[in-house]
Amino acid sequence: MNSEADGQIVSVAVSGLPVGLNYNATTGTISGTPSLIGSSEVTATATDNNNATVTEYFVLIVKRATLPLQLLDPILDCNTGRFEFRSTEGDGTPIECAADNLYSWNAQTVYTLPQAIRAGNTLTLRARQSGTEQTLRYTTPCSATTTNKPPVVNGVVADQTTRVGTSFSVPVPTSLFSDPDGTIVSVSVFGFTCGGFLQFGNAFYRGNGRCCRFMDSYHYGHRRQGAHGINYV
Repeated sequence: MNSEADGQIVSVAVSGLPVGLNYNATTGTISGTPSLIGSSEVTATATDNNNATVTEYFVLIVKRATLPLQLLDPILDCNTGRFEFRSTEGDGTPIECAADNLYSWNAQTVYTLPQAIRAGNTLTLRARQSGTEQTLRYTTPCSATTTNKPPVVNGVVADQTTRVGTSFSVPVPTSLFSDPDGTIVSVSVFGFTCGGFLQFGNAFYRGNGRCCRFMDSYHYGHRRQGAHGINYV
């Protein structure tokens, strides 16, 4: 590294080495095992037999050791289904990801997870880099959600005509309503002719001189307006 034009190099001193490295003056070699990550400016000073010196500088960078690729738990948005693979460590080369029976090997890391498997389903996630593959078992943490479907009207109650002071009744069969994912629990009637009768299933309801309303073991929530009104859910 150093030479002397009119004399002889009698010593070389090296300073600024990273922790774990040393300079051997006998062999003229810097060696050892660095233990800290960082950048160091190393100084090498040569002295000749006439006590003249010259100094050389260089930078020695210690990087972290390359650790195997490691899969982390993905990020899952329970509302939108946004699903993101995550990993750490590795050697910096491209990473491919996959999920058994769901996503094939691909450099893509963000997907939309179907709603049906967002709650309590165990997925086998995979990642590979430079020929090395890592596997992670992951259970989706979202809560199961159920959307209640509204009841439906299966028929029509025809508009009715009657006379004042004349007995009147209107049959409303139980088959008029149904619930696609539950049970009808109550029914209410409004605008019913006061003094008249209403038949619901096998039951009759009479007006009492005021606007009439009845509740039965059926569920209400939909409205049909005509000569009479019926609410159900």
